[in-house]
Amino acid sequence: MTDVVEHNYKFPNRGDEYWRFTKPDQFIEITARSTQNKLPGLIKSVAIKAQKPTPARTGFLNDVSNIGILFQPDEIIYCNNGKKVGKTLEIGHLNKADGGASWATEITGVISKKMQKPIPRPFAKYCVDNSQNGFCIWAKEKNSEPVFLTYGDGFAENDFLLHNVIKVSSGASLTLVEIGNPWTGVNQVNEVHIEPKGEFNHIRLAYENPEAKSIVHQYAKVDESASLKSFSLYGNTPMARNEHIIELLEDNASAYVSGIFVGNGQVSQDDTVFIHHEGLNGTSRQVFRKVLNGGATGVFQGKIHVNPGAQKTDGYQKSQALLLDEKSQFLVKPELEIYADDVSCSHGSTCGSIDTDALYYLRSRGICKQEATSMLSLGFLKEVLEEIENKAIAEGLEEVLTELVNDGI
Repeated sequence: MTDVVEHNYKFPNRGDEYWRFTKPDQFIEITARSTQNKLPGLIKSVAIKAQKPTPARTGFLNDVSNIGILFQPDEIIYCNNGKKVGKTLEIGHLNKADGGASWATEITGVISKKMQKPIPRPFAKYCVDNSQNGFCIWAKEKNSEPVFLTYGDGFAENDFLLHNVIKVSSGASLTLVEIGNPWTGVNQVNEVHIEPKGEFNHIRLAYENPEAKSIVHQYAKVDESASLKSFSLYGNTPMARNEHIIELLEDNASAYVSGIFVGNGQVSQDDTVFIHHEGLNGTSRQVFRKVLNGGATGVFQGKIHVNPGAQKTDGYQKSQALLLDEKSQFLVKPELEIYADDVSCSHGSTCGSIDTDALYYLRSRGICKQEATSMLSLGFLKEVLEEIENKAIAEGLEEVLTELVNDGI
């Protein structure tokens, strides 16, 4: 039998509190089948002269000045005209079996283990315990150019456990764009530590492969006066769960989490977010929007937890969905758990159909129903792009979003 059963990780079922809206069975199958590739430790990067072509809908990234990385199961390649990573960054494979980078071992498994309570996350635990695939990135200083990390075709047509570790030093900054979902299935964990006054901007683009299934946990420890901004764009993938577990343990820490999903047909995408406030003057913001058609399912579960000492916390949570047919559904579980008396926290969730007055107006101007629906859907989603720190990337993603919406109507 599989290691999943042998190790008795007690995977969830539909009766568990945060799994009532999403079937865990397919994620158990992915975890059981996941390929275990033994990788070298910190592999030396290889520079190439010509950039490897990016997928069609990420071609706009070529116009954004960046540090380009092609990440394969057995190598890392700099792929934007031979640009080297300098003293501000350290990038390599994470390989626990061979020791890996010393700084990474201080983080690996530590952040995720601490955040297994009070809610256990057995998929993440299994990935951390067993994965031999993953990258580690250390931002030592401020980095003005974003890192574009593309998952290569070495990950295609297979299932993977993928464990990544990211560290942003005190006063440093990093923008990381994770591009692609070439696998048939992935169980992924990102462990992130942002030290005091550090800044980490994270973007995940997972819309190219219509067959990919994924469960992703991103654990983040955000220190004093540090900030995390994380955005995800998911396309028409059959099954995806994107879970954030974030701790703001010190004063003046902030976390902004946002996402967009465009789904058509028998597909399901689940955003589950837990933000824990413990320090003074903490700020958190959750903004998610989904356009659902053809029986698609969107899920949002968000929780803001404020400890007794976390006074002056400012927490905001908003999830919305546009339902383009009667079969699609939006399932939500927004929560506030507050033990401090001097806070400003709110949550809201709405779903509905296309505004008939707006649709009539556009059609009266000679625009066909399908195009008018696309225009209104795009307008509904575009506001979330404002959450992205890098405006050049946000502008490029408008083009991608237009294509995804047009395909999904």
